[in-house]
Amino acid sequence: MCVCLAAAVEDKGAEGLPGPFKQALSDISSEITKFAWQAGVAKGSGPKVDDKGGVKTDTPGTYSLFIPCPNSLNETGESRNKLIIDPCRTTTEDLQRCYAFGLLIGVAIRSKQCLSLDLAEIFWKILLDTEPLTGTDLIGFDYTAWNNLQFRNTM
Repeated sequence: MCVCLAAAVEDKGAEGLPGPFKQALSDISSEITKFAWQAGVAKGSGPKVDDKGGVKTDTPGTYSLFIPCPNSLNETGESRNKLIIDPCRTTTEDLQRCYAFGLLIGVAIRSKQCLSLDLAEIFWKILLDTEPLTGTDLIGFDYTAWNNLQFRNTM
């Protein structure tokens, strides 16, 4: 699913920039997705988790701000092809990368181009802060965690 956001901005000629710029955004989206899935695990082989609970990368030097959502890693629930921001990314460098990703989203909005990233719906819901989060949001990317919470609530 390609997510396009529309924003009211003062027109200064950035709308619909063609050619290399459009291709660059597409290439960046592809690279982000590729590294996220490399940081995750090939389907069916189970996650490789470090001692902090983060997903280990298979390729030395590979860094990804994103990881496959837990539904993908656990092969449960829906939205198994979605990405989420790795919750273990909390260093100053990681926050700078989040900022840079925000700038990238801004460039895409400003130029009315799509970033072809399959991010979990909760990413956008939190970013836009339009409505409160619910259990359905948790199910959308981590069914196992939701199921565990339901089990604890019945005890």
